Amino acid sequence: GNVVQGNFIGTDVTGTMALGNNLYGVRIGGGASNNLIGGSAAGERNVISGNGSHGVLIRGDNNRVSGNYVGTDVTGTADLGNFGSGVNIQSGATGNVVGGSDAGAGNVISGNGGNGVIIRGDSNRVSGNYVGTDVTGTVALGNSNPGVKIKDGASDNTIGGTTAGERNIISGNDNPGVVLRGSGTKHNVVSGNYIGTDVTGTVALGNARRGVEVDDGASNNTIGGLTAGARNLISGNQGPGINIDAGTNGNAILGNSIFSNDDLGIDLSGDGVTPNDSGDGDTGANNLQNFPELTFALPRGGGITIHGDLNSTPKMTFRLEFFANASCDPSGHGEGEAFIGFEEFTTNAVGDAVFTAVLGTLPTGQFITTTATDPDGNTSEFSECVGTGTPG
Repeated sequence: GNVVQGNFIGTDVTGTMALGNNLYGVRIGGGASNNLIGGSAAGERNVISGNGSHGVLIRGDNNRVSGNYVGTDVTGTADLGNFGSGVNIQSGATGNVVGGSDAGAGNVISGNGGNGVIIRGDSNRVSGNYVGTDVTGTVALGNSNPGVKIKDGASDNTIGGTTAGERNIISGNDNPGVVLRGSGTKHNVVSGNYIGTDVTGTVALGNARRGVEVDDGASNNTIGGLTAGARNLISGNQGPGINIDAGTNGNAILGNSIFSNDDLGIDLSGDGVTPNDSGDGDTGANNLQNFPELTFALPRGGGITIHGDLNSTPKMTFRLEFFANASCDPSGHGEGEAFIGFEEFTTNAVGDAVFTAVLGTLPTGQFITTTATDPDGNTSEFSECVGTGTPG
C-alpha cells in the first residue's frame, strides 16, 4: 500500500545527468504487495534512470508501475539508461501491472542496458507503454536487449490487450521486440501491440533481428487473437516478423497484420521458407505445420473467391486465415498485411482438404496469402502469394 511518486531516482536534480544508485532504482521485495510506483498524472511521474542495475525490481505481488520514465532523462527524449533492465519481474511475482490502459498510465521504458521489461513470474501484465522509443513514440531510443522478454517458465502473462489504451509500442530495440523463451514458458498472450513501427503504425521503427522470437521450448503461447483488437501490427523489423525456433510447439499466430519486415513474415526454424511435406509428418518448430497452397483468387458475386488445397494431418480441422497484401514478399511467400477473414476446413482420410473460401470484396492488384493453424495452435508459415483477378 505504499506510494512512490514525483521523484528523481538515479539522476541529478535536473533529471538530465546520471547519479545512479549502485544497484536498483526501486526494489519491491518478496511479500511487498499493492504498492504504486508513479501514477497517471505528470506530477506523479518518477524518473528512474542511470542506476547500476535494474530500474525497478519486483519480487512481490499485485504492484503497479505507471507513468514513469525508466531509462530516459526528464524530457523522455534522451538516453539515460539503467545498466540492467528497465523493469525486472522476478520468479514467483504475480499480478503485477507495468503501465495501464488509462491516459498517462503508460511508462516510457527505453535506453536501458538490459531488457525493457523482463518477466519470470506468472499472470503479470504489460500494457500501454512505449518500450524502445522516446516519449513521442516516433524516435528510436532502444533498449540493448529485447523490448519485452518472458522466460524461465513464466506463464499466463499478457503483453498488450484488446483496446487501444492497452497497446504497447515495442520498437527501436537493439534486439527482438518481444521474446518468449524457455521450457514451461506457456499460455502467454502478445496482443494488440505495434511491434516495429512508430506510434502511428505507419512509419518503420524496427527492432533488430526479429519482431517476435519464440525459442528454447516456449510453447502454447498466442500472438494476436480472434478479435480485431487483439491483432498485433508487426512491421519494419530487421529480420522475420515472427520467428519460431525448433522445439517450440503450439504457438498460435492469429489475425495479425504482418508486413514489410526484412525477412519472412513468419519463419519456422529461422531458415527461410520451409517446403511442405506429404502428410505433414515432420517435426520441428510448430511441428513444421504445412501451409495451404493457393490456386486462384477471383472477384465473384460481390466478394472474392479463394481456391486452394491443404495437405496435412488426416481427419483434422484447420483454421485457415486469409490476408491481402499490396505486394508479395520477395520470397514469394507472404506476408500478411491485412486480415480479411478465415474459414475452417477438415482434411480427409489421406490428409487432403480442397477448399473454396468466399470473403469480402477486394480490388484487383492485391496479393492473397494464407496460413493454417491446427487444433493445438501450431500455425504455419505464409503460403505463396496469388494475385486477385489472376488465376494461378
